[in-house]
Amino acid sequence: MKFDRIAHCLGVCALAASVATTAAHAQEYPAGAVRVILGTAAGTTTDNTARKVTERLSALLDRPFVVDNRPGGHGIIAMQAVRSSPADGRTLTVASGSALAINPALYQDLPYDSEKDLAPIVLLSKSPLFLAVDPKLPIHNVAEFIAYAKARPGKLNYGSDGAGSTGHIATELLARATGLKMVHVPYKGTAAMLTDMVASHIQLAIVSAASVLPLGRAGKVRLIGVTSAARSPAMPDVPTFMEQGVKDYDISAWSALLGPAGMPADLVNRMNAAVNKVLRDPSMEQLFLVDGGKPQGGSAEDLKNYLHSEIGHWAQAVRISGARVN
Repeated sequence: MKFDRIAHCLGVCALAASVATTAAHAQEYPAGAVRVILGTAAGTTTDNTARKVTERLSALLDRPFVVDNRPGGHGIIAMQAVRSSPADGRTLTVASGSALAINPALYQDLPYDSEKDLAPIVLLSKSPLFLAVDPKLPIHNVAEFIAYAKARPGKLNYGSDGAGSTGHIATELLARATGLKMVHVPYKGTAAMLTDMVASHIQLAIVSAASVLPLGRAGKVRLIGVTSAARSPAMPDVPTFMEQGVKDYDISAWSALLGPAGMPADLVNRMNAAVNKVLRDPSMEQLFLVDGGKPQGGSAEDLKNYLHSEIGHWAQAVRISGARVN
């Protein structure tokens, strides 16, 4: 009987500790809902990442996280909204590497500064892109693709999410590295582009893993190369470009959590700690893998340094690719 009372006490104490921990987390961050503004539409890699992370954060911090999709203008609309929001921790953004690091090289009059107008919190994920080709073509690897394209200069059409998108620049870098001449067909979204590829209206595209993996697995497009330095666990049979002879070709899409500039350091650190706890959960590895991604994490300072490095990297890439926006 005495043992039962002790066990009951231990159970009550454990429950109390759990409640106390949750309450402590709630008290550490400002009360009320947290709005997370995205510059991409629902169903994109960035959107999927944001929803997976914020769902866990909502439970951990005991408050609602509301994902607010504001697609358009290469993420500019969303970044302007975050830039002009109060820096009180109640408005954040999950932004893509494209909005943060490519836009500064594309737009001379960009209405925000990725480094000055935003407070870095944590790097969330990285994911590779895949080179997808029309499966009706006699192309099964990068070498065959290069040979086929070289024999038909200016005859192959490649799609992208639009001028200056990651896929556009990645394809132009590949073309310049291998001496190919192809026609760029920009689209307003990945879904329309892939629909045209399945219908054989375009022949190829370098596409985000989340968008193209289902079609690749179904055999509706053929995946022949992955852009990252290492193969993707989501599709380990697809070799990298570097494995297939394209030197120094290493491109990954990524997303990060940031707030408006001036967000107090203690709030940045609290949110950073909470997100790192979420990302360390073993189940997140599998959730991210669905989109071909991998959880990252680290300190706010790590993200600050990474962003600075990526801005320099993409400035060079945009210059080499010759990408322009209207």
